[in-house]
Amino acid sequence: MRCIPSALIIAIIVDASVIAQPAAAQTTDRIFVSVDGVYQAGTKDFNDGASFPLYAETATFTTGYHVKPGPAFNIAGSGRVMRQLAVGIAVSRFSRETPIAVSASLPHPFFFNRARSLSADVTGMYREERAVHVQLRVLLPSQSPHFQAAVFGGPSFYTVTQDVLNQVGYTEAYPYDSVTATNGQSSNVSTSKVGFNAGADIAYFFTRQVGVGGTAQYAGTTIELDSAGGDKVDAKVGGFQVGGGLRLRF
Repeated sequence: MRCIPSALIIAIIVDASVIAQPAAAQTTDRIFVSVDGVYQAGTKDFNDGASFPLYAETATFTTGYHVKPGPAFNIAGSGRVMRQLAVGIAVSRFSRETPIAVSASLPHPFFFNRARSLSADVTGMYREERAVHVQLRVLLPSQSPHFQAAVFGGPSFYTVTQDVLNQVGYTEAYPYDSVTATNGQSSNVSTSKVGFNAGADIAYFFTRQVGVGGTAQYAGTTIELDSAGGDKVDAKVGGFQVGGGLRLRF
């Protein structure tokens, strides 16, 4: 009979400690979803080039691709596996026009060593980056049930498609002392590569399930694209992203 009061006292102490905990520590939410519009900063320019036989000499051209910053879209979902640890997957997409600056040296049909120069800007070429980010998320302690913050990181699986100029386009007319740029031959190349991602997220919830938030992360890698000359050319993908959007938890 002496053990009954002791058990009762222990139960009261445990109940009191639970009541005294901040509301954020008692949450049972296990699923987290974010839908963000972000801005991908930084340029990822790269160069290419090739040579080909023309009029018993060698013609050459170089291309400079300009990948501008721009908007991107991210959607992420994660599940809590421990009190302050979650694992999840995010999907992102970035698409942007990549104008090309073209310079060429084209031999003359009548005279040796009298190459004609050509300079042009080619538009209508595009880059698309799609990525799946696997993330380990650490949920940071909060004294308010309205706020939730996390840091995350993990591998990123990129698939990139890029329009590549394979052959410079030009026209020429007698006396052939100059050339005029035209649309060249291009192809759409695709490649995949594993990179990494790391960042932070903070959210404010109006209700237990719905809120808004902001995110900042770096995700990227370097890929190899098929070159116009038949080799490979390195190009960076991804970059620093910052933005915000909808937050859900269940």
